[in-house]
Amino acid sequence: MKLDRRQFVGGLASLPFLPASASAEAEETLRSIAASKDLFFGAATATSRLMKDRAYADLVGRECDALVAEYEMKQRWIQSGGPDTFNFRESDWLYQFARRYDMKVRGHTLIWHIAMTDWLKQELEEKPDEQKHIVGYIEKVAGRYKGRTHSWDVANECVAPEDGGKDGMRTDSPWYKAFGETFIDTAFHAARATDPDAVLVYNDYGIEMQDGMLQGKWYGNRRRAVLDLMERLKTRNVPVDALGLQSHLRVFGAKHFDQEVLRDFLQKIVDMGYKLMVTELEIRNFPGPDDTPTRDENVAAITKAYLDVLLDFKETLGIVTWGLSSRYNWINPEWEKKPPEGYDLRNLPFDKELQKTAMWTSISDSLKSRNG
Repeated sequence: MKLDRRQFVGGLASLPFLPASASAEAEETLRSIAASKDLFFGAATATSRLMKDRAYADLVGRECDALVAEYEMKQRWIQSGGPDTFNFRESDWLYQFARRYDMKVRGHTLIWHIAMTDWLKQELEEKPDEQKHIVGYIEKVAGRYKGRTHSWDVANECVAPEDGGKDGMRTDSPWYKAFGETFIDTAFHAARATDPDAVLVYNDYGIEMQDGMLQGKWYGNRRRAVLDLMERLKTRNVPVDALGLQSHLRVFGAKHFDQEVLRDFLQKIVDMGYKLMVTELEIRNFPGPDDTPTRDENVAAITKAYLDVLLDFKETLGIVTWGLSSRYNWINPEWEKKPPEGYDLRNLPFDKELQKTAMWTSISDSLKSRNG
C-alpha cells in the first residue's frame, strides 16, 4: 500500500513516544524476556499498519526490539519505478520508527527470485550484469542503511531440490539462470563490503518439519540441499554469518515436527561455524478443529517444542515472528487454500484484538527456560 505525503510525514509524529524501558517496567514483554537472555525478539510488519493503527504500533514498540519490513525493502518495491529510481520513503520511515523505539532493523531481503520487477527479470535474461544487478543494487540499498542494520537477509530461498537441478538449487530462479550458483557469493561479498558490521544471513524455508508417511522426503531433501549449499559457501569463503530458518510451521495434517531431526540438522550447521536465527515464525493451524482452545493448545505445543530446540544452541541470536497480531496476517485471503470465513487463525503472539495468545506464552516460556 502506497501512502500519500500527509500520511507519511504525519505517521511517525502522531505516535506516542514510549521508551522500551518504561514499558518493560510496567509489564513483562517478549522484548524484555529475550533481552534478559541476550537474545532479540522481533516481528515483521508493513509500514502502513504502523502509520494507521496507533494501538498496533504501540504494541510493536513495546513487545519487539527488532523490526522487519514485510515488503518495503524488497527490490520490487524499491525499484518499482524503473532501473534508475529508488524509493526509500517507506523504509526510511521504518528506520525512524525503529530508532524512536530503540529497536534493531533486519534488512529483508536483498536477493530473492520472487520479489523482482519485470524489467529486472528481462534485463537478467537479455543482458545480465553482476556489477549492476547485484553489486550496484546492494551498494545502493545496504549502503543507505550502513551501520543501522542489525542483519541482512542477503539471499533468500535459493534451494529447490524438487526442481531436479544440480546440487538441489532453484534452477528456475532468474538469478540462477543468469549467473549460476555464484550469484550468492557475489551478493554476500558485496553486502560485507558495503555494511561490514551487519550479520549476513542466508534465509530459507521448509527445513524445520518432518515428512509424514505419505509426503515423501520433501523436508528432508530441503535440509540436505541447504546443508550442502552452506558447506559449499564455507569452502568458497563466502562471508555468510548465519542461517535464517523461516519457520512457517504446521500443526495439523500429515506433516509433523521431530525435535531430534531438527537438532541433528542444526548441530551440523553450527559445526560449520554458522549462527542461527528464527526469521519468520508463524504457525499454520488450518485446516484444523473448529474449537479455539484445541487449536491454541496445538499452536502452543509446537511453538514451545520448536523454540526449545533452537534455544538449546548458544549460536541462536534471536526470534522474529512473521507478523505480531492476527489482526494483520500474511495469509493471503486470495489463496486457494485459505482459511474458511470467520476462522480466527491465532497463529501469532497476539490475536485480532491485540490480546496475548497461547503462542505468546510458549515463546515466553521457551525464552525463560534458556540456559545462560
